[in-house]
Amino acid sequence: FDGRRVRFSHRVVGVHGYGRCLLHEYERQRHAVLVQFRRLYRHEAVGLVEADRVQSGREPDRPKMEKFMYKQKLHYLAILWGTFVMITAGSTLLFPETMARVWPNPTFFQDLARLMHADEAIMAMTVVVFWHWSNVHLVPGRFPLQWSFLTGKITREHQIEEHFLEYLNNLKEIPEERQYMKKLLKEKGFDMQGGDL
Repeated sequence: FDGRRVRFSHRVVGVHGYGRCLLHEYERQRHAVLVQFRRLYRHEAVGLVEADRVQSGREPDRPKMEKFMYKQKLHYLAILWGTFVMITAGSTLLFPETMARVWPNPTFFQDLARLMHADEAIMAMTVVVFWHWSNVHLVPGRFPLQWSFLTGKITREHQIEEHFLEYLNNLKEIPEERQYMKKLLKEKGFDMQGGDL
């Protein structure tokens, strides 16, 4: 490998990543859905505890979640933290003279940045390989891959299983879904004449 090309490519990818962060922040300010995503609601914290109970066999049913559940928000927070560490450490390594005026002990922070930048890259790969894959793609019912990252859609069963509260909102807002559910309940022998779905 030519060291200059590798360093140049690494810096280009780093600047691109920083630009994507700025673009994401701009988009987050424009769209309420990302603002909803960024808030950690009380029921998601409770959902995390309930999910632990389900995993340990103390609860039979999974917690009812909205569009963005605790797993997705924890993944998002991990990405935010990793991005912050990578940008801060990378900037310190890329612009040592400038950052020496920012940090109180430049030698210590230069060494810390070198350590953090490498270790954060290893940790990010570990999180992607083990945590994300085992929580999103390799779970029962979606193995070998959850295709929503390509299609932008999830199945009805997946939505009911992991995003039940969002599915209830869809029943209210989407007449076709409401009709489908009425037909399905009627086929299963449930009489809907007394109540409304």
